[in-house]
Amino acid sequence: MRVKLIVVAGPHEGREFSFSEHDNFIVGRGKQAHFRLSMKDPYFSRIHFMVEVNPPVCRLMDMQSTNGTVVNSRRVKRSDLSDGDVIGGGDTKIRVSIEVGQPLSPEQTIAPPKRNRALDGPGGNRASDATLAPPTGKAERALERLVRESDRARQKNSATPPPNVEPASQGLESTADMPAGCEVLPNDYEEMIRNSPQPIAGYQIIKEIGRGAMGVVYLALSIAGNAVVALKMIKPAVEASREDLVRFSREASILKSLSHPSIVAFRDMGESDGMLYFAMDYVQGQDASKLVRSHGELFSVWRAVNIACQMLEALEYAHGQGFVHRDIKPANLMVAEHDGREVAVLSDFGLARHYHASKLSGLTMMGDVAGTTPYMPPEQITHYRDAKPTVDQYAAAATLYFLLTKKHIYDFPHDVSQQLMMILQKAPVPIEERRSDIPKRLAEIVHRGLTREPADRFGDVGEMRAELLGFCGS
Repeated sequence: MRVKLIVVAGPHEGREFSFSEHDNFIVGRGKQAHFRLSMKDPYFSRIHFMVEVNPPVCRLMDMQSTNGTVVNSRRVKRSDLSDGDVIGGGDTKIRVSIEVGQPLSPEQTIAPPKRNRALDGPGGNRASDATLAPPTGKAERALERLVRESDRARQKNSATPPPNVEPASQGLESTADMPAGCEVLPNDYEEMIRNSPQPIAGYQIIKEIGRGAMGVVYLALSIAGNAVVALKMIKPAVEASREDLVRFSREASILKSLSHPSIVAFRDMGESDGMLYFAMDYVQGQDASKLVRSHGELFSVWRAVNIACQMLEALEYAHGQGFVHRDIKPANLMVAEHDGREVAVLSDFGLARHYHASKLSGLTMMGDVAGTTPYMPPEQITHYRDAKPTVDQYAAAATLYFLLTKKHIYDFPHDVSQQLMMILQKAPVPIEERRSDIPKRLAEIVHRGLTREPADRFGDVGEMRAELLGFCGS
């Protein structure tokens, strides 16, 4: 599958841009544009519009341009693009060509689910609303029912499961052989298992413990491992073949090689009836975003920096192994108590990079970015596929900024295009304006990690951590 953008009118007529993988494409007169028109077409803004491509789907977003963007002669802010559509701006026109190849047979495809708002994270994943098909498969229906029940229980503030649900197909042989990590289980966990749908063979789901843009996380038991795990379930956003799902699971399995005390370990992953699942070590704690917001006062400097240094230590190890997280943010940083000290561990390591780079993710940049934008460096917009360790360094600095201030590095408007333009063109709000008692040197370290140009940041996260260690004392 391939998407082509062909310039059919204007000063650059005849130019052609081709995409076979998930990517962003910026058009404008500025240096950050991939198709740079300079002054040959003066009606274009520096960053005029962006097209997100994940063949065969693509979507256009006008980037607050002065003179506007049109699709098929109609001015738009956003538009899903189809084969033959013509994008216009100034004197330039660009035709969209989508080559889909041979259609998949019903036996080869796994249809994506109809949008289920219960699975949305904050902001919802609205990017694929128009293209999602009805749910199929027993596991799919079981998961939808499980999510609905989780919502109902949360709304009623009751753990009582609804009647007439599918019983678990497997049970523990005996309560005498308790699973590893059993101290975190609710007293009635066996009853909760019996009264919940069980869509993933080999795992017994107990209850929901978290949700985000990519999926829902459940407290579960691993039958083979006889251990408590966090089980993350992801439903691909677009139609996928069985081969696509198996290939993604195989490629993502390399994440199991990461072994560090400050990284939540992946234990198992695979696909089941159109769903991707990832079994991870369960961490009994709270994510840093919720912890900061629930804490009455601001964190002390030493506490915030101590958490950040543990995060940077994990990143230094992973970068040394050739891994980039790509989705560093407080919500992916779990904080817990261990032997009387506060420990921080990174979750979902590398999962976002693998998933967003695949065709399974659909269109993400213009969909649910509400929880990610505040930690997204400029190069993650302009060089979407080329995620280097500097991406994590920027996001780590933005995370420390939040730990120290309870605020993001920008005062973001609601509109996604305005958010992206702020990241590309404006400097973050000085941290001293958010919190006056920040030591000057600490403010300098945070803002060096947040510089727009990756080359102006620290040489690596290890260097950044070394600079922060002096602020870890109580």
